[in-house]
Amino acid sequence: MVNSLKFLLSATLLMLLSLTVQSQIIAPPKWDIKFTDQELTVGEESSITFKAQIPRNWYIYSNDFEDVGPIQISLKLEDSIGIVRKGELVAINPKTKFDDVWDNEVKYFDKEGNFIQNFLISSKDIKIAGFISYQMCSDVSGQCIPFEEDFTLTAIVAGKKKSRD
Repeated sequence: MVNSLKFLLSATLLMLLSLTVQSQIIAPPKWDIKFTDQELTVGEESSITFKAQIPRNWYIYSNDFEDVGPIQISLKLEDSIGIVRKGELVAINPKTKFDDVWDNEVKYFDKEGNFIQNFLISSKDIKIAGFISYQMCSDVSGQCIPFEEDFTLTAIVAGKKKSRD
């Protein structure tokens, strides 16, 4: 009985150890999030660019195709002041492929993904805070992992735009 217990304990420990050796940490994309314009003015429209450096053999889904199942990238603004959001997050030049899992065409980015969000500046002090949520997948490993990226941008902008006479 004691030998059986030792064997069972050793086998369990060996199995757990082999699982930790095989598992790996999947790094999310590196994001560069910034204002598109250097100079911001109250009353004018501007935008934020979101640029993702996507790890090799991975891709993220865009947001400009029929909702057929995968988690499409989305932008949620929270506690933002001094701006009015204009439209939705726009994907810039995504690739298209037929995805057997979803039995449909999907749009995605690999290596690098670019997105833009337009807004109207409504006051001198602005704060844009929120997060982007998305799903990163690999055809090599078959894995899909949901991620979120929090961000906050602040600026003190120039006065109202000048009227032209």
